Amino acid sequence: MIDDARGASPDRGAYERLVEAYDEMSLIFGLAERLSMRRAEPDVLRLLLEIVAQVVPLRDSAVLWKRDGAFELAMPVAGPLGRAVEVAVSDGAIDWALAQERAVPGPARGRQLCLIHLPLVGLGGSIGVVVLRVDSKVSEIRAHQLRTLSLLGRHAAGAIESARLYQSIEEQNAALKELSADLEVSRLKLERWSSELETQVAERTAELQSAHELLRTQHEDLRKAHQAQDQVNLRLQEVDRLKSEFLQTISHELKTPLNAIIGYAEVLLDGIAGSLNETQRHHSENIRVSGRHLLGLIVELLDLTSVEAGRVDLRRQEFRLGTALREALAFVGPCMEGKRLSLETHGMERTGIIRADEAKIRQIVGNLLQNAATFTPEGGTLALRLEVESGEAGDVAHLIVSDDGPGIPAEATEVIFERFSRLEPSVAGGTGLGLYISRRLAELHGGEVWAVSPADRPVARPLGPGTSFHVRLPWLT
Repeated sequence: MIDDARGASPDRGAYERLVEAYDEMSLIFGLAERLSMRRAEPDVLRLLLEIVAQVVPLRDSAVLWKRDGAFELAMPVAGPLGRAVEVAVSDGAIDWALAQERAVPGPARGRQLCLIHLPLVGLGGSIGVVVLRVDSKVSEIRAHQLRTLSLLGRHAAGAIESARLYQSIEEQNAALKELSADLEVSRLKLERWSSELETQVAERTAELQSAHELLRTQHEDLRKAHQAQDQVNLRLQEVDRLKSEFLQTISHELKTPLNAIIGYAEVLLDGIAGSLNETQRHHSENIRVSGRHLLGLIVELLDLTSVEAGRVDLRRQEFRLGTALREALAFVGPCMEGKRLSLETHGMERTGIIRADEAKIRQIVGNLLQNAATFTPEGGTLALRLEVESGEAGDVAHLIVSDDGPGIPAEATEVIFERFSRLEPSVAGGTGLGLYISRRLAELHGGEVWAVSPADRPVARPLGPGTSFHVRLPWLT
């Protein structure tokens, strides 16, 4: 009987350990499920610390994110724990703990705080460390508690990665919804065309609705993309490609009937179809002006899609820059006549030659001149200056377009080069793409475009009180 009792004791011990291990795993799976249900990074951290407090006697904590090989605190930590974290980072204890990829006690340093370093290691690698301050001695923490903390750290890291991915997807969805709203506004504007275009507008509206449905389907796909992280970037690229193709296709489709409208309006104004009374001539002129304005917007959209898709073919040839600049001045002739603007030119007599796409260079300068004319008050002055600068890589042509308008704030000199950026929509029409396209075209030529606010420009330069736009291009001779 004694032998039987002794033989049964190991079985009971093994059974109890098995039960304990089962309970531990059940707890871990339950906690991991709670973590995976969180969709915001702060919620994951808050729940993680609540769960950790159930495993060990947690007193305080600090979260360190690992970014670009360095550690930074998620939130400021003061007092003894803050100083202990600084020491742990500086002496490499945090790096060592992160390399273990499991919960480890902090190094003992006399009577310092009792700490546990909990690494956060997800599928994408290490993202940070949670430093836990416990009330009991670290030596009293049992091995199964450290294992539980290690598993919690991995689940928490995965939940944080999912939360960040979810947030990224939400932001992309918001951007795509904004694009859909812009397309809807464009559709409503097209509906106000004359009765002769009603059939064509209806067809284009159906195409827009179909495209919107496609975008909504893609939005739904993107919302679910957090379940397959490795597919997110590919799906976003597909959406962007379809958007560009859609804009280019619809713009091409709109140019044909729009050119016809402009042509018919000019036929009427020229009297080819018969004489017009004053009211008819006024309405015909409005049709021609509005049509040309809309055609300009469509051309800008086509340029945008070509630039962003990398389909801009530069026809480089050698030509005299001064001649091309004088031709570009014709772009702003009607606007200058309407506002009685005067023009000052400097350096146009230079005979220097550059190798570039002459049409694109004229487009760059024309856009900058048109922008300056728009913001110059009636009776004001524009200035176009051509200078030559020497550098290590050779001489460059420096073009300066300036006006005596109100100018723009220094902090907005980069904002105006963003897509669809218009600081004063009530003053300037258009899509807000001219400056963006000009910069991209200059960069394709190996040059650059930037703006200088009146507050930042040296007073000695005779460029006028308004904003000045600068272009640098490689100069051959």
